[in-house]
Amino acid sequence: NGILSRSWVHSLSAYSPSDILVLCAQPKDKDPYMLQKSTIDDMGENVKVVAVNVPVWNRLDRHCSWLEYAAGLVAQAEVIAEFSPDVILGVDWTGAMAVKALKDKILPLVHTPFVYLNFRIFSESTGITEEDKQFYIERERETLHSAVGVIALSNHDKTILQSILDYDLVNGISSKVEIKVLNPTLRSDIRSLAITKLERLRNRYRMDSFSDRNDTHIPSYSKRSVSDQAMIVSLSQESHTNKPMRDRSRSLHVNMLSNHDLSLSRMQSHTELEKNLSEQRARYHKVKYGFG
Repeated sequence: NGILSRSWVHSLSAYSPSDILVLCAQPKDKDPYMLQKSTIDDMGENVKVVAVNVPVWNRLDRHCSWLEYAAGLVAQAEVIAEFSPDVILGVDWTGAMAVKALKDKILPLVHTPFVYLNFRIFSESTGITEEDKQFYIERERETLHSAVGVIALSNHDKTILQSILDYDLVNGISSKVEIKVLNPTLRSDIRSLAITKLERLRNRYRMDSFSDRNDTHIPSYSKRSVSDQAMIVSLSQESHTNKPMRDRSRSLHVNMLSNHDLSLSRMQSHTELEKNLSEQRARYHKVKYGFG
């Protein structure tokens, strides 16, 4: 969950004017200054980091250093109290247990709202003992009841977390906390791979390279049409001897043509591009598949 947590901080840093204090753990032999420096350089000047060295690394279960992490943050109570956050975002039950320890130490934090970011439901893990399962259920139940809001990564996770609250309600323990679903964002490196592949296709088949920053006068549906054309030509080049792939190409081409026709009907002022795409479509039909 370190990658997703970093994504949250990066987004908050980039799109929010708020100051951000990151509380995190790191291996005990790590230099805290180097972690703070690299994080601030990457995230922005509105981000500060408090890193706690812990003895156990590369695991997040009940045998990780969650107690040492909480104790390490309590030792930094003065720094955290001075920051005086308006809201606390905590990842999983391990983060919630650290928040609980801080609120016991720093009285002003008692009334600071806590939002539970559920990145993983530990009680649903496979290969664990019944004792482990009960331990996780109790920690996750405590975390749910301590939060003013909960964010799950999927509807499936939301259902499981809600079942814990429903069980408590049957047993006379009510909670007004609402569980929202926020799917994980697309990782920037995956996005870069997709964009690079698309640009290569465009350049390979001499298609105009449009982007959101350039040629803004060309509607987005026209850009999609050009992208689809490049993809179809690529498929036909690679699959002219493979019937299943060829059938797939034809199917995709039909879908592309409907989008393309829509874009042409709305692009009265772009006659040159219309002519270019129409000629390529006709040539594609005749040369690749022998369509008349």
